[in-house]
Amino acid sequence: MADINKINLYGTVYNIEDAVARASAESAQETAEAAQTTATSAQTTANTAKTTADKTLPTCNSNTTLINGAKKEIPVISYNSSEQQIEITKGV
Repeated sequence: MADINKINLYGTVYNIEDAVARASAESAQETAEAAQTTATSAQTTANTAKTTADKTLPTCNSNTTLINGAKKEIPVISYNSSEQQIEITKGV
C-alpha cells in the first residue's frame, strides 16, 4: 500500500496530516484502481461480444430470408364457413 500524504482536489493540493485520513485516502485509491481494472475488463468483454454479434448478423439475416421464403411454400389450411369447405392455399 502506498503512503499517500497529499491529495489534489480540483487542482488544489492539500497535505494529509492525519494518519487515519491518509489510510482512508490509500484505501480509496486502491478501490478506485480495482474499479478501473474491472471496468477495463468489462469493456473488453463488451467489445468481444459486439465483434461476435457483428460476425453472426449476416448469417442471421440470411437465415431470416430463407425462412421467409420457406413460409411461402407452407400450405395453409382453413375452413370457409360460408361455402362450407376446407381451403388449402400456399404461403402465410
